[in-house]
Amino acid sequence: GREPGLERMVAYLSGRFGLPVTVVSYEVFEIENGHKVLARELTEPEIISPDGPSPDKPRAYRSVEELCALADSNGIGQEFRKIVDTAQKHNLHVRSYRQRIILTPPSNRARTLSTVFAVPARGSDRLIAASIWPGVFTEFYPVTREKAEEVLGPGGWRRMTSAEVGEFVARLDRLFETMEKPDQTE
Repeated sequence: GREPGLERMVAYLSGRFGLPVTVVSYEVFEIENGHKVLARELTEPEIISPDGPSPDKPRAYRSVEELCALADSNGIGQEFRKIVDTAQKHNLHVRSYRQRIILTPPSNRARTLSTVFAVPARGSDRLIAASIWPGVFTEFYPVTREKAEEVLGPGGWRRMTSAEVGEFVARLDRLFETMEKPDQTE
């Protein structure tokens, strides 16, 4: 996992002292056959000058607002904002990087529920690249893996059209509604 204040420390060390800091975090996913997969995430060790970013050394992090503006400039702003707004509505933590946001549970900001890029998916000009990990929801919310996958679909990466983004946020809404209203069939 990753300590909540780690990103602030990295930004401080990079910005104040120009230190190239790389953060490595690991997550373990169990796949269907019982095998475990170790996923590694590295932050990009870009130096942030104390005088601000230079054109040849872009900042490692952008604010959510800056990422929304980046998505606007890439023609996917409306879709990107729809995902950000839905995440915030459900009190998910929105962690921002240079070209993407990572949605995490507020209790453990090192665990990735979903990743959404503010730049179009490769080879397209209007598709949103995103991932969703239903199994991670089961670690932090009162929902079974089966129900999370039923509502959100299988885990993994997706390239979504505007209509598919609408469906994606509707599914997130439905999952949180399901958790608020337990099944009454028993």
